Amino acid sequence: MRDHDVGLERLLEVLGRFDRSGGANLEEVAWELEVEQRRVEGAWQRAQAEGLIRNGPRNRGDDGEERWRPTPGGWALLDENHRA
Repeated sequence: MRDHDVGLERLLEVLGRFDRSGGANLEEVAWELEVEQRRVEGAWQRAQAEGLIRNGPRNRGDDGEERWRPTPGGWALLDENHRA
């Protein structure tokens, strides 16, 4: 496992890849990035606080677990950072 905290942009990139399949949870993002879950938590909390990711009734998997996806603001941040 890699030993670093995940940044906000990297979190949004991973969630963006899961968008078409209904989103992802914190554990899935950590698994995808090959890091411990605690390494994603700071960016996850920031993304929630800033309204960059969302969940909801339609964002639940077959197992009933919440799935999270980028909001329009999250997509805009990704687009802005990729153009810079």
